[in-house]
Amino acid sequence: MTSAGMAVVERHIQDESLAKYLEPHFGYPSRSRPCVNDPGSCEYLDNVYWMHDVSMLYSYIMWGVILGILAVWAILRLIDPSRKASVPKTELETQATACPRSAYYRAWRSVAAVKQRYLLPESFTSFFGRVTRIQILILVIILGYLLVFSLVAIVYKTYITPVKGTNLFNTRTGMAGFSDRIGILAYALTPLSVLLSSRESMLSLVTGISYQHFNFLHRWVGRIIFVQSFLHTLAWTIVEGKLYQPQPSVFQTFIAEPYIIWGCFAMLFITFLYVFSLRRVIQWTGYEFFKKSHYVVASLYIGACWGHWDKLYFWMLASLIVVLLDLGLRILGIGLNHIGYTKSGCFTPAPATLRT
Repeated sequence: MTSAGMAVVERHIQDESLAKYLEPHFGYPSRSRPCVNDPGSCEYLDNVYWMHDVSMLYSYIMWGVILGILAVWAILRLIDPSRKASVPKTELETQATACPRSAYYRAWRSVAAVKQRYLLPESFTSFFGRVTRIQILILVIILGYLLVFSLVAIVYKTYITPVKGTNLFNTRTGMAGFSDRIGILAYALTPLSVLLSSRESMLSLVTGISYQHFNFLHRWVGRIIFVQSFLHTLAWTIVEGKLYQPQPSVFQTFIAEPYIIWGCFAMLFITFLYVFSLRRVIQWTGYEFFKKSHYVVASLYIGACWGHWDKLYFWMLASLIVVLLDLGLRILGIGLNHIGYTKSGCFTPAPATLRT
């Protein structure tokens, strides 16, 4: 078992030497069965592991919805009847007169017109900047999902459990489950944030939308991850520094554990990313510093998250794959431009036709 897993098992007052069998939980240390602690501690452990399993399910549902939306978007692009090669206006008018458009085409164009009128205009520019309503709508949906599923299926119950060998008591609440919930969701959002920032964006290939339009969502998803990380850190600091006894020995042992040190570094890196991506700070430091430091520190953040909780490494691995893929495509593009690679073997002007 990893040091992080051993620390959690110890913190959850489990003794594997007394267990008849271990109950696996994906993304978390195995549960010792049967529980040999006091009834309150055993019930608390049941709740902790149940909340973790639900948290993992919510992260999968979130990505299932994201991938489902992208799949539907890609299919709609393929069946879009207006995606045809451009023709001269006179020829288009002749075709329209000779062969009227189908009901399917007219319905599609009506939906497109409604989208153009109601979703593409800019709104709340004083707060969000120059972004469209559909971008704000997507952000609101993400915020709504995260808010609801961060608070539901949390056991809001307090357990006062004895500390063996002392006359002290631990206070165990749903705060630990809530903290783990937002931590898992922050991990699950990391690949999305990286994907939204990618210049050679796979999202652009699927949706046909330029990568610049994803920058707004990238910034806000990054801010959401920062808030989640801060709340995760704050909650576990309260739990380990106040609710668990005896103090200060419990907190001193907790803060010295390797996975907590990695977590502190991850919090430091995400704070740097947030502060140095503010518009005023970018004006002070310059865009080149922002771009290069953002790239380096984001990679360090991914590595620190992996070190903090390696049982959820797959979210960080997905993020690293996107980072390396984006970097590789950039290098490939620069190389192909440098050697002049085209179908004819050299640079050629863009084709154009002059019509009067």
